[in-house]
Amino acid sequence: MKRKITDRLIEWKKEDKKALLIYGARQVGKTYIIEEFIKDNFDNVIKIDFAQNPSAIPHFINLKNKEEFYINVSLYGNINLDNSVVFFDEIQELYNSNKKEEYTTDLISIIKSLVIDNRVRIILSGSMLGVTLNNIHFNPMGYLDAIKMYPLDFEEYLLAKNIAPSLIDELKSCFEKKEKVPNQIHEKMLSLFNEYIVIGGMPEVVKRYIETSDISLVSNIQQTIINYYKSDITKYTPMKDRLLISEAYSLIPSELNSKNKRFIKTHIEYNSIKNIEMLEKYLWLKASGIALPVYNVTNPISPLKISEQRKTLKLFSSDIGLLNNQLLNVVEKVNFMKGNTTINYGAQYENVIAQELNSHGYEELHYYNSKKNGEVDFILENKTKVIPIEIKSGKTNTQGYFDHKALNHLISKYKYDNVYILSSENIKKEDNITYLPIYMGMFL
Repeated sequence: MKRKITDRLIEWKKEDKKALLIYGARQVGKTYIIEEFIKDNFDNVIKIDFAQNPSAIPHFINLKNKEEFYINVSLYGNINLDNSVVFFDEIQELYNSNKKEEYTTDLISIIKSLVIDNRVRIILSGSMLGVTLNNIHFNPMGYLDAIKMYPLDFEEYLLAKNIAPSLIDELKSCFEKKEKVPNQIHEKMLSLFNEYIVIGGMPEVVKRYIETSDISLVSNIQQTIINYYKSDITKYTPMKDRLLISEAYSLIPSELNSKNKRFIKTHIEYNSIKNIEMLEKYLWLKASGIALPVYNVTNPISPLKISEQRKTLKLFSSDIGLLNNQLLNVVEKVNFMKGNTTINYGAQYENVIAQELNSHGYEELHYYNSKKNGEVDFILENKTKVIPIEIKSGKTNTQGYFDHKALNHLISKYKYDNVYILSSENIKKEDNITYLPIYMGMFL
């Protein structure tokens, strides 16, 4: 299964002598992609998996120096061979095991001396690292490349489905030139996008669907992943926070399916909690990689941070397939994929675009909301450029366009260079607005 991250790993091997850290949510395919990369690029590998081999943890949580590191690694394989790599997997277990934080030199903080020594290449991987690595008191800046891995985005899904790269290039050309996509291709892409909304981007789910086309089977796999995430909340959060974070995670589908899709604190049973404390729980879900917060801005100009309202947010699932496994039953999923549904799928469209944007490097996502002017679904910030994006899941008006009062207000006030409406419509222009097919979120 072709993943974009592979190209970055190859660049790291050729051009960079730093250590490498691959992190991301559970089940996004980190271990598989690293092992495939190692198999093609190294002659000798020593793999130490702290989840499968917890007895290795004491050897790497409290190291005196790099010599002790080499001695401990040699217990698991020969590091004196040419073109060797040491792969430490599930490193969150290393830090989660050390509750007292009494160590002085751990695996991460010794990276600098190992990179300078240059005896062996180092790759680390793990889940929950945004949560568990908060205890590290030395960050080896300049000696450790960190790359976040995501579920498959829509382009990767198309490649997994054996859609020709040349066709994706043709679509990208239409996007760049703002030219209409040929109708037959447009309809095919909409169908594949609806399929992606149901299947999502978890590699095991995608693989099984491609092999079997069995929605019941992939639904079971999706539920297993959801259960893993719930288990992680229990495992990695302080006892006092577990119920709140667990309830916040469980509420994501129903909150997104509500009229305004905003996360309402008072819907949580423990609604006496202060806003700042609740924000910490949302941030835990973000740091774990299992949810994507999108914050309101009251003044959609650069820098967006100035008018960011963190108490007013939407909370999306990090994978659209997992969200739909909680919203739809198997029959509804099949009907959705066929386009035979009366369900309002605005939540699905917004979630899948939030996921796509996040995987393209938009770590902080925003939307605009005003009681007077209405709401715009996403406000992107690319350097100093601000890009409003409206997501439409319904039908156009009799003139073939959507009503968008809030978007019109922003355009007239701020004169943006690029404004997009993403929907099932083909590419077309309406004054200062470009209509894009929803699947072209992969090019933003």
